[in-house]
Amino acid sequence: MKLEILTQSLQHWHKESGIQHEWKSNSPYKAWVVETILQQTRIAQGSAYIERFLQRFPDVSSLAKAAVDDVLKVWEGLGYYRRAHLMHKAAKIVKERGLWPKTKDEWLNLPGIGPYSAGALASFVNNENCPAIDGNVIRVFARWYDLDINLYSAQGKRHLHSLVENHLAHCHANQYNQIIMDFGSNVCKPKNPLCGACVAQAYCKSFTKGTIEDRPIKKVKRPKAHRYFILYWHVNECQQLGMAKREAKDIWRGLWTLPHQEIAMAHWNSVIEKTNALTHRQVLSHQYINTAVLQQKAPTDISIDTHYIDLPDAILLPMDRSSRQYIDHLAKGYILRGRQ
Repeated sequence: MKLEILTQSLQHWHKESGIQHEWKSNSPYKAWVVETILQQTRIAQGSAYIERFLQRFPDVSSLAKAAVDDVLKVWEGLGYYRRAHLMHKAAKIVKERGLWPKTKDEWLNLPGIGPYSAGALASFVNNENCPAIDGNVIRVFARWYDLDINLYSAQGKRHLHSLVENHLAHCHANQYNQIIMDFGSNVCKPKNPLCGACVAQAYCKSFTKGTIEDRPIKKVKRPKAHRYFILYWHVNECQQLGMAKREAKDIWRGLWTLPHQEIAMAHWNSVIEKTNALTHRQVLSHQYINTAVLQQKAPTDISIDTHYIDLPDAILLPMDRSSRQYIDHLAKGYILRGRQ
């Protein structure tokens, strides 16, 4: 593979493509916020959150000083709330040090920063000539070199890292990393790649061998678990709503929810049949969360404490998606009934 010629072809393609990155920035704070929010989030969905987050927390100092509930409220609906917790923790570290990381290794020392994010931030912000290997890069290189190995294994990662580094000898990572990411998302796509219009077709071993659809080798996915919860909606005589805060290292950590208990599927199905309760299903990366809400006071034997909060204030708390859906629906009905 003639890397210099391939690189020139990719540079020309990228220039002609006109692809723009609205949120790309040399500011370490802004670049870090954008990179973190766009982890496991599409740009179309993440853009509104980026704008809202930067308006609420315009610099690392404002983020470090904020209460964690305020951070979670801005993050609400984006999912993967552990990212918000780790961002808050990292902001405090940067604020205390008074310095942003200068190298990939220093970025890796911040909470919530993995190898890909560290490489991306070091190359885009610090101009370090290091790879940033995301899913797009994995797919492109797996096809170019027809790699019949698991690129998510330790051995596969080392081999891929070495291949990408060889390419960086012909184009600095500050430019090359972005080109390959854009090439992977726009041309060498997971499904229906645009091989007929691909400037790298002559260099692609998988195209020659007819193995495009087989690369990269897929990770073995474990089946998603199903979990079942009963939530309780109860407003007391003081017009306060019963709420609970999740503190355990589990889903919804740090978020407010309606008081709840996790039960077996058979019990959950029985409750639904007997009560005709409202239900909601949330799909997470590794599990399905099935919830139902009962309009009654939570049993005294559930394992989470109930706090009664004025209804208007409770509505404003950062909460999980199921509780938000139920509260938005039931609070509206409650307020309407109260006005009659």
